[in-house]
Amino acid sequence: MRIPVSKLQVDTTYQRDPLKVRTILAMAETWDEKAAGTIVVSRRRDSSGLDKYLVIDGQQRSLAASLVGHPDIEAMVYEHLTLEEEAALFVKFNKNRTSVRADSVFRARLVARDPAAVAIVTAAAAVGLEVHSDRTANTICCVATMETLYTAGVLEATLREIRTIWPQNANALQATIVGGMGWILRLYQDEYASQKADIRHKLSTRDPRELTGTAYAYKGSTLHTGVGRALLSAINSGKRNLWPDRFTRAFTARGAPTPITVGEMTRARTIIARMRR
Repeated sequence: MRIPVSKLQVDTTYQRDPLKVRTILAMAETWDEKAAGTIVVSRRRDSSGLDKYLVIDGQQRSLAASLVGHPDIEAMVYEHLTLEEEAALFVKFNKNRTSVRADSVFRARLVARDPAAVAIVTAAAAVGLEVHSDRTANTICCVATMETLYTAGVLEATLREIRTIWPQNANALQATIVGGMGWILRLYQDEYASQKADIRHKLSTRDPRELTGTAYAYKGSTLHTGVGRALLSAINSGKRNLWPDRFTRAFTARGAPTPITVGEMTRARTIIARMRR
């Protein structure tokens, strides 16, 4: 049944507070009704005899639909529920809900022939790796990290260096090492290319697990950049001409996430307030 978005409301007695405005805005920007699916509502009749629909499951989708000006949304409608029954349904819909695993989403993207997913599998295969959730010396599953490196244009080069330096070592195929090596190749491309043989030999004496452990010592870094800094330290050991630290400059250049504008925030809050009256 299609319900006008303007008639949707939220009962704050049992519903969670509105979620992150940025999340709702992002959902609105990529609004796809087919992907949004069906929300769950309870039809109530007010004292004047007018119907109103209380959202039990699908608050974020309802808000996103309203933001994009979608007139209505597909809903499963329950009738004659008490407040307690609505709350019990809310618990059932949300208590055992789990996020879809990243590897499951990635497999679906492959079936859909998503260009990035196909390119990631191709890059892994080029160095003898299979993208798979099982952890072996010839499988890799850190798809989010690999996609970041694919976007940066260094995925295959990163995987090739790792396979050359630590062949048949499953610990070297963890996201932290893959991400850290990716940072080295992005920030020190020319230096690495000119000193590749020496660097490969030097890093081959380091245990990937040790590098990951060392990463925690770099305060203010993510694990990936921490491993990158640990790799830089290993590369610089015994050198006269040290490679400079470019990590701080790289993060300064990246800057903070794009801020939500005042207009976007105001509009989102207005719609949230209307639904939650």
